[in-house]
Amino acid sequence: MLHERLPGITESAKIFAGVDLTREPIPVLPTVHYNMGGIPANYHGEVLDPTPENPNRIVPGLMAVGEAACASVHGANRLGSNSLTDLVVFGRAAAIRAGRVIDKSSPVPAINAAEDAKILARFDRLRHADGSQSTAKLRDEMQRTMQADAAVFRTDQSLKNGVAAMSEIYARLPDVKVTDRSLIWNSDLVETLELENLMTCAIATVVSAEARHESRGAHAHEDFPNRDDVEWRKHTLAKVNVDTGAVELSYRPVIIDPLTPESEGGIDLKKIAPKARLLMRAGSGYRNDSDARRAGFCRCAFGRAEGRVLPVCMGIANDDALCACKADAAMTLIDERFMGVVIKSMQGGSPAEGDYVAYNAYVAKSNQICKPNY
Repeated sequence: MLHERLPGITESAKIFAGVDLTREPIPVLPTVHYNMGGIPANYHGEVLDPTPENPNRIVPGLMAVGEAACASVHGANRLGSNSLTDLVVFGRAAAIRAGRVIDKSSPVPAINAAEDAKILARFDRLRHADGSQSTAKLRDEMQRTMQADAAVFRTDQSLKNGVAAMSEIYARLPDVKVTDRSLIWNSDLVETLELENLMTCAIATVVSAEARHESRGAHAHEDFPNRDDVEWRKHTLAKVNVDTGAVELSYRPVIIDPLTPESEGGIDLKKIAPKARLLMRAGSGYRNDSDARRAGFCRCAFGRAEGRVLPVCMGIANDDALCACKADAAMTLIDERFMGVVIKSMQGGSPAEGDYVAYNAYVAKSNQICKPNY
């Protein structure tokens, strides 16, 4: 059946993981599709060089869009051809801005000879690198460290371990060895150039994450599970010394004012105000907020009363309502794998951290699945 229905996956698992799917499952590891963040840019695509006095100062003539850039809008730093936000909004905005700021009649500036020499020196340094550490070994250590200590769910200790481990690995980067000195299809050299870039991103990521004591977006910190807009509603700016791996952190305030105010026809800011996110993990239920009713959207929940489990919906703004099934029959608790559910006292109390469980439930008498009122 596997060879008939999943021939490609079966073959790939055997080649890349050494796994025979007829005998064992495919091992799954977290990976990175793209890095959130990047070169700070405004909504015109102009690169920013923030200072405390002027957090929106630009670098004249330098622009960044797509995966390299961080315009602080979800989806705006995806691959241009894969994201409508970046392609039709920021790509277009950058082109319009470039057309306005460039003087078409002025001559093309000459290449900066010093910078040109620096680029070629880096290229030659790595092409002739003759240390004791292979590119593959350093890359593997970096990958395993980031997977272990700066993965999706992070802790204070794991991030501290990650900073220490990545600093040690980065310190060995100058001792890298390249075996191929040729200039034709030199994959060893290309991978070493890529390794330097990956190391810079890795050390900046883990140091920035260790310093941020909250949970926000893809940064799910188990020791600081809630979002903290008072202290941490700000952008992290990380400057990496590429020679030593030392990271200098600073911060830039978030722009919260819309381009078009509500008085001029813009959107009501209450409609897009940030709300706490509830994250579900198989077997552990809701994670981020100690009170699920602050989620800002309806989640199916069940309240215990008189030894029975009755369906209750957590509504917006603490407004409890019955689930769509409106069943008051006893609930049977089954299979802990599927759905995060908050167990809440029917007396109106907020659920405590220990009350969070993961259950899939169905109405025993009517055999009707309880659905939330979205």
